[in-house]
Amino acid sequence: MSTETGRVEIVFTSDSRLLAGVAGAVNHVAEAAGMDENARAELVAAVEDACQEALKHVAKKDCNVALKVDASDGKVEAVVEYKGAIGETAGEVVKAKATAAQKLDSVRRETNGGRTRIILTKQVPR
Repeated sequence: MSTETGRVEIVFTSDSRLLAGVAGAVNHVAEAAGMDENARAELVAAVEDACQEALKHVAKKDCNVALKVDASDGKVEAVVEYKGAIGETAGEVVKAKATAAQKLDSVRRETNGGRTRIILTKQVPR
């Protein structure tokens, strides 16, 4: 049985000033899911990092970044999706994943059809 406590979907442009709204939305969903302040701060920081990475790739392409944040079944999952993955070096990917992995329970990166998805998951402490 799924116990959903919230969902937010945001599509934003390459203007990094919009990350303040992204952080607020992620924090709100995590708080509604019952996450404590430290866990929320770790999740927000990891999502901001993923969004910053995405913004690097869409800034010159006039594309958007899509963020979906779901809270259900004792976890919060954030999916950052953007067009493109061309030109990334292995070092950038490894560094970004290692940083996020220190803050989260799961970090996955998928590339399919010219789109990249970064899936960040953090369990809600019981």
